[in-house]
Formats: sequence, structure tokens, C-alpha cells
Amino acid sequence: MQPLSSPPRIEPRSHYDQSPDSPPPYDTQLSTPTSRLDASVVDKLTSERRRNYQRVKQPLSSPLKAERRSGSRPSPQKQQQNAQRHRERESRAMKARGGALKMEKDVMDLEKRCELRLLEKEAEFYELDPDDAAALESEQEALEDEELVALLQEREEYEKLLELEQQQIEEALACFTISAPDDHV
Repeated sequence: MQPLSSPPRIEPRSHYDQSPDSPPPYDTQLSTPTSRLDASVVDKLTSERRRNYQRVKQPLSSPLKAERRSGSRPSPQKQQQNAQRHRERESRAMKARGGALKMEKDVMDLEKRCELRLLEKEAEFYELDPDDAAALESEQEALEDEELVALLQEREEYEKLLELEQQQIEEALACFTISAPDDHV
């Protein structure tokens, strides 16, 4: 038969140890069947508190990293120093690159080369094979010839119709006689 309760577990604490991970020496909590689950939750909470304590109170050996972690902003003097260093770094880089005009020229040349490469790729995409071009040209000429032949045939038909109408008009005029008004009396 298992005992239902066990004596509390007390570990000796150092006088200087103020971390929340060690239980107080006078732990009077009774052991229950759910105490294991409670203990794991308590362990999780205490380990989380320990991590938070170590992160905040003992960040790292470098004070600069502690500032970054805590999220504090640098003083105005530090900001001014950082800005000055940044400007000096930029000016040295500008001199190393040959100045603003040379950099602008280099950028323009680079953009021009990129644009030419893009245009070349586009031209290659739309370029016709010489054999295909010749086939299209001969096909186009054949279509134009067919259209020309059709137009000439249509013109001949219209000329024939015009001649026929002219003959009909001449025949109609030949049937009419024009007489003077004094012949009617």
C-alpha cells in the first residue's frame, strides 16, 4: 500500500539566493494524487520566472547587448555620435566610388545595359526564323495576286455591264422620235 502523503522536500537555501525557483523552507503543502501535475505546472512557472530573472537581471557580460535587449534608446549624444559616424562612413564610401557624378554615371550605364539586355531578350522572343519569314512573304504575295486577279475579273464584269447598259440606252433613244410642236395640229 502506498502512502497518500509524503513529507515536503526541503532543500537548503543559501542566504543570498533570492531566486524564485527554490521553495520556502516552511513548505507545508500536502501531497495529493494530483500533486504531480501541480508540481509540473509549478516547475514550469518557476523555471519561466528563473529565465525571466536571468534575462533581465543578468543579461550578458556586455552592457551594449543589455541596452539592445532592454529596448532602451541611446542618449541624444550617442545618437549624434552614431549619425556622425554614419555620415563619415558614407563620405568615405562616396570618395572610394569616385564621387557622386561618377556614381550617377555608373548607375545610368548599368540601367542602360539592363535595358539593352531586356530589349535583346524581347527581340529574340519576337524574331522570325528566316525560313518562316520567306514562307509568310510568299504566302502574302500569293494572297495579293489572288486579290489582284479577283479585282481585275470584277472590273471586267463591271465594264461588260456598263457596255450592256449603254447599248440599252442607245436602243431606247433610237425608238424615240422628237418632233416639233407645230406638227401636232
